Amino acid sequence: MRILVLADAMPYPLSHGQHLRIFHYVRTLGERHEFDLLCLDDRPLPQPVKEIFRRIETIPPTEPARSAKRGWRERFALEEMLPEDQRITDRLQQFLTEIDYDLIWMTGERVIPSVPFRRIPVLMDLVDDNVLTLLREAKSSVPLRRRLQALKRAFMHFQLERRYYGQGDGCLVVAEPDARMFSRICPWMPVRVVKNGVDPEYFAPREGESRDPVLVFEGNMSFPPNVDAVLFFARKVLPRIRQEVPEARFLVVGKDPAEEIRRLEGPEVEVTGFVDDLRPYIRQGAVFVSPLRKGAGIKNKVLQAWAMGRPVVGTRLSFGGLQVREGENALVADGPSELAASVVRLLRDPRKRAALGREGRQTVLSHYTWDQKGRELEAVMLEVAAKDEKRSAYA
Repeated sequence: MRILVLADAMPYPLSHGQHLRIFHYVRTLGERHEFDLLCLDDRPLPQPVKEIFRRIETIPPTEPARSAKRGWRERFALEEMLPEDQRITDRLQQFLTEIDYDLIWMTGERVIPSVPFRRIPVLMDLVDDNVLTLLREAKSSVPLRRRLQALKRAFMHFQLERRYYGQGDGCLVVAEPDARMFSRICPWMPVRVVKNGVDPEYFAPREGESRDPVLVFEGNMSFPPNVDAVLFFARKVLPRIRQEVPEARFLVVGKDPAEEIRRLEGPEVEVTGFVDDLRPYIRQGAVFVSPLRKGAGIKNKVLQAWAMGRPVVGTRLSFGGLQVREGENALVADGPSELAASVVRLLRDPRKRAALGREGRQTVLSHYTWDQKGRELEAVMLEVAAKDEKRSAYA
């Protein structure tokens, strides 16, 4: 097949779930299919991206023009939230005129108004369902103002999914809860779950167990669910752990740490900011912790820790969509006391840490390599590309 990837950003560096997804699937499937890339970006083309795409064109991103004075109708209008960029539309039309593509793989909201529905089969990659994410945000214990903001944004994304994602020929998400939410929003639209993978050769274990009681969390530190998780763990869980293990430290790894996270820095908490290579930091941890309370989709951080043979303690939400076996490949706990108790148990039991690490890596090898998930995505792409007449019931 000839596949055009339409994305709202260059899929590199591999520090973002969407970038990981595009890069590794194109690399995995590139031996059997041809991929071109049209995306918003103004950076020089990275060599790894050049190597996996046949043709690449970029359009510099711009801030959309919005009305200076917006009434309530404009504030709830999709055209204001997501205006069409005519540059993308025109360039996309030129691509389709020059090349007879079998499929468009669309990922990223900023390019979605330009998608030529009904002209060519389109696979919409929602990844995580934002309506689900925002409804969880609205239900959480946050100030009323933020709850109302989350509900407003959830309504906007509900409209977005109905109007745009519902016009495609298939939709991808990474976890079953996201699929269930999308099916309620667009019941006429076929949705498939294709989970992310991990590179078990890159994220590989090394001999030697960390002897220091270091607890590691990794992620984009400006992403609200990660910010909430770090603040919750540092303020509510870590003090309980240090009552039992006074030398325990919390290592927070990831780019763009929010100011609230920066203020945590001290003898008990280290905040790294951006790092070129996550692996040395993950290896420092006696335990990898994932105290997420918000968000949707599956967590690449858990897959990476599992692949490296690290013992993982996390909330139920952290393992959503993953094949977790409580007590065998991870410890699952919710609430400050339960999380602290699970971490302390592991810090005191190196054999249990080793056993969890072995089973976590085996879970990755059995279910979550990019090659395995690539075959699942390929089947979905072939199915969607075969749709040359049927189109959405919603317009």
